[in-house]
Formats: sequence, structure tokens, C-alpha cells
Amino acid sequence: LPSETFADSEIEFLKKQAERIQPNKAVVFETGKMPFREGRAIALTPAGPHPRLHVPDSPMLPKGDFTLEAIVMLRSVFDDGTVRTIAAHWNGDQKKPGWSLGVTSKKSAYKPQVLVLQLWGENAKGKFDYEPVFSALHIDLNKPYYVGVAVDLNNAGENGVTFYAKDLSNDEEPLQKDQAFHKIVKIPPAAGRFTIGGPDGKLARTWDGLIDDVRLSAAALRENQLLLTSDRALKETVGFWQFETNPGMLQD
Repeated sequence: LPSETFADSEIEFLKKQAERIQPNKAVVFETGKMPFREGRAIALTPAGPHPRLHVPDSPMLPKGDFTLEAIVMLRSVFDDGTVRTIAAHWNGDQKKPGWSLGVTSKKSAYKPQVLVLQLWGENAKGKFDYEPVFSALHIDLNKPYYVGVAVDLNNAGENGVTFYAKDLSNDEEPLQKDQAFHKIVKIPPAAGRFTIGGPDGKLARTWDGLIDDVRLSAAALRENQLLLTSDRALKETVGFWQFETNPGMLQD
């Protein structure tokens, strides 16, 4: 048996270890009021304590067609061509599969401040490729928007990718829609976790502003199924992330 002195020192050591690993204070997330909307939104900034949010990997995450929707407000874009990421299922490595939805920056190869879907996967010939699919939907700074993209991987025609955007500061502004071709027809199991506000892996391409009501669906939704008309979880819904204090920021 250990001596009394030795036992006391061991107990003290275990107490200190328990204190070190015990979460002494709750994780604090910065939230903000999304203009023209009730409730709270997550505030994400590149230099903030939580520049992006990670979702644990799950077999429920889309393996084919998908729709990503969110309510966003963007405060700034990069001075170069780096994309501000709304959400992604990709680890940031250009040689790994995945996808990312975001907004282009000042020196974009296409146009600044438009929605863009970036795809890393296989083309019709089975070869790994990268494809940026640009929309014509402009996102103004410091305005709240509903944004969405519906991706039908089997449809490489002119409506294979459908983008949506609506300026929520103007009730009279209609829902904007833009459709585009795509050449990526298969995305192998994505590298990295599903993330909100920036891709997984190296800290880059991060969002600057507010994000709310992120809904990910394992199907290319029709227009009448979008959040604007169906503000709930559908049978196609994989995840629906809201950022209210009740029931709690980390509650499912």
C-alpha cells in the first residue's frame, strides 16, 4: 500500500488534472442582430474567437445532390480573389474532393461580390477536376440576404446548379434566381468536416459578418421547398442550424 504522504500527493495530482480538463467556463459565441429579422445570428470574423463552426462528420451528410441555404450579411470582402465562405464540406486542399459556397472578392476571375459554388470532384471522364460555378447574383455589403444553391450532380445541363438570392431589407425585391452548367458530376467522400463560415483545415477563406438559419438538404430542392416558403426541417433536411440563446447555441 502507498504511504499516507504518497497517497495524499496522488490525490492532489488527480484533483489538479480534473480541474485542468474540466470546462471551467462555457464557450462564448459572439452573436448579432440580423437587420430586418427577429432573433440572433452567429457573428463570424477572421480574427474572432470562433471564425468558423465545425459539424461532426456523419453518414447523413449529402453524398450526391444537395441544397445549401442561409441568411447572411457580409461586412467585407478580401482585397484579392479569395472567396468569403458561407458554408463548405471541404478541407481547403485543392487536390481533395468537396464543395464550398461563398461570395467572390475584389479581384475575382469573374466578378466581385457574386455567389459562387466551388466544386472539387470527378468530371464525366472520371478524372479529378476543380470547377468554380459563378452566378450573376450580386451580394451588397451590410445588407441581409437569403441565399441558396441547389445542385443536381446528374444534370450537367444549363439548370444543373441553381442559385438563389433575396435582399431581405426590401420586401418588394423579388427572389433572384440564376442557373448554370457544371462539369463535375461526382464528388467522392468529401475531405474535411462540414463547416459554417470557412472550410475545414487551414484558417482561410473565412466569412466576415453574420450567418443564420443554415439549412443543408440531401437533395436539389425545388423553389417551393426553399426556406423562404418552408421555414422548417423537410424530409430531405440533414441539418438546420439556428443560433438562438433558447434552447442554446450548441443544442440540436
